[in-house]
Amino acid sequence: MTNIARVIDCLCLQVLRVESMQRVRDITRPTDDKEWEAFAVFDEDGSFMEIVTAREAALFPNRIFADLVTRRPTPFLPGNAGLRMARKRLNNENRDFLPVADDDNHYVGAISRTSLFNTLLAQERRLFYERNRFIKELETRLAEHHIAQLVFDSTSEGVVVADANTIIQRVNPAFCRTTGFSAEEAIGKTPRILSSGQQSRSFYADMWHSLLTTNTWQGEIWNRRKNGEIYPEWLTINCVRNEQNEIHQFVAVFSDISAHYRLRESLHQLAYFDTLTSLPNRMLFQDRLQQAIAHSERQHAPFALLFIDVDNFKQINDALGHSFGDNVLAELGHRLQSACRQTDSAARLGGDEFAILLLDQLDENALAKTVDDILHKLCGHISISGQEIYVTCSIGVALYPQDAATAEILLRNADTAMYRAKMEGRERISYYKPEMSQRIYEHLVIENTLRHALEHKDFHVVWHPQIDLASGKIVGAEVLLRCECGNDTPISPAVFIPIAEKSGLISSLGDWVLETINKTIPVLFNGLQQPFRIAINLSMLQLNDVTLKRVLALTQALQQHHLTLEIELTESALMQTASGYEHDLQHLRNQGVDIAVDDFGIGYSNLARLIELPISRLKIDQSLLYDLHEQSSQYQIINAIIAMGHALKLNILAEGVETTSQADILTRLNCDEAQGFLYYHPLQTDVFARLLRDNKILSSE
Repeated sequence: MTNIARVIDCLCLQVLRVESMQRVRDITRPTDDKEWEAFAVFDEDGSFMEIVTAREAALFPNRIFADLVTRRPTPFLPGNAGLRMARKRLNNENRDFLPVADDDNHYVGAISRTSLFNTLLAQERRLFYERNRFIKELETRLAEHHIAQLVFDSTSEGVVVADANTIIQRVNPAFCRTTGFSAEEAIGKTPRILSSGQQSRSFYADMWHSLLTTNTWQGEIWNRRKNGEIYPEWLTINCVRNEQNEIHQFVAVFSDISAHYRLRESLHQLAYFDTLTSLPNRMLFQDRLQQAIAHSERQHAPFALLFIDVDNFKQINDALGHSFGDNVLAELGHRLQSACRQTDSAARLGGDEFAILLLDQLDENALAKTVDDILHKLCGHISISGQEIYVTCSIGVALYPQDAATAEILLRNADTAMYRAKMEGRERISYYKPEMSQRIYEHLVIENTLRHALEHKDFHVVWHPQIDLASGKIVGAEVLLRCECGNDTPISPAVFIPIAEKSGLISSLGDWVLETINKTIPVLFNGLQQPFRIAINLSMLQLNDVTLKRVLALTQALQQHHLTLEIELTESALMQTASGYEHDLQHLRNQGVDIAVDDFGIGYSNLARLIELPISRLKIDQSLLYDLHEQSSQYQIINAIIAMGHALKLNILAEGVETTSQADILTRLNCDEAQGFLYYHPLQTDVFARLLRDNKILSSE
């Protein structure tokens, strides 16, 4: 606020513009007891000209005069005097002006009623302005306080204000919502009412050290709600110090991060656990494998790694759908968890591959029994939505440190052993041996060779004639794929076909065969004289929409030349997945495609399912013809197959006939057809064409 005005603050400005103080003193000094009068002379613009006597003033008839003061011997008015004194003297002495002196009694100017009024008016204006400014400032502070209160009350973070002794003075509603304590229950207490007991003394020592040295601390802390629930929060504490740099208050702001923890756990689950089976995924398993190796090196404790793969899982997916396959994997994951001991660690590595770490030190017999138990628990019937299938698995076992020095090699060797188990017939257990890696390497070389052969068209087909036993005529031919590897070294189909199936190349190979037959038939069978059958081998992996469309297209092309197409499917594969392909097989049969069961008699056949399938021919496996004579068990089996086949109105063909004795027995048993080296080896296309002409199957034209 402005100080109270004094006399010296109210001097008449017009008098102050009089520069000649000497003349004023002369005028104000009495002479011969005669009172002198002084006049200030101004021009028309109001500019001061000079001070004159009354006599001199008469010399300015055309000027404007203002009676400034009537100069009489008047005591000076102290400059520091209050305005009340000035007003009293002006009234009592009936004067318009009073001379004013400073503290040294020197003249400094004059005060008039007008200057006094103007000063008071100016002071009132200043007071009015300052009052308005103060009111606005007060209103602003009140508004800011109101906003601060709104923020304090509405913020989602909990706020606690405590004194220097950590006694809670104030809390906001978010504090009450988060902790469950009301303001009345918290105020007057210390933050110890929230303590969960999960922080150590060193934790709090570090907190206080930070507060006392830096005036702030922030971090993650676990607190307890009123209902006893422990929850995580992110806490920030700041010290408020007074002018003496003493701690006056503590202000703490915190937020409940339980949702962040749940999100973190969810992200951790997604990153390290399989969503389908809830088992650890490959990333987490590899980390545990590294830890197991480190522990083994420290403690000299060997362990075993089991690599598990579901047998024929692709056929399950293709036949029953991916949703059904996912349910199968989920059930296997559950079985795997129940099969593991507390010290074991199981994981799903991806697709239909699983793994287990057996970390206990097991001797050879105990290990074998444990692995057998795991396989037994995994394999069996699985029923999903009324559909039941029998699922089997193959297990490869590798031991650390004897089978590998690193996690990568150990996992690869266990995979190699698993692959060997599949090669041995599935639902098997195989323990890694160094020679397996060489075999896998050879398979890899063959796979690369197949890829190169596909790219450079290094394949060709041969034709293996099929003979009608009653007439001796050639009634058909099986088309077989051959690969020379680019160096005239043939690879047996028994070797490269399984590798092609494993590597996913089988469909490409099948497409190449279909395309080659389609190009060859118009030239090879021009002038056909009698019905003839072309047989091709298909893997169950090829029974997909694309390949089936190509098979039907080839069928239509063959029918234009009076040829019949037959597809051969192995007995084992057909029985395992028949229910998923009934519709496709029936559609092919309706379009004129014959369906033959290859390698019949060595696998497990469900005769009820066999009746339901649209089959036209059974091909007796050549292994049943070895050492065939009328007293052999093979004789009885073949006799039963032929009788059963004929009862089902099926044609019977025997494979691998190499002797006349075998042919005679098959003829006596009423076998319909035969195929083997006794009649012909597989023939190149040009040789097969001459054979067809020589046997009058083709016209001479």
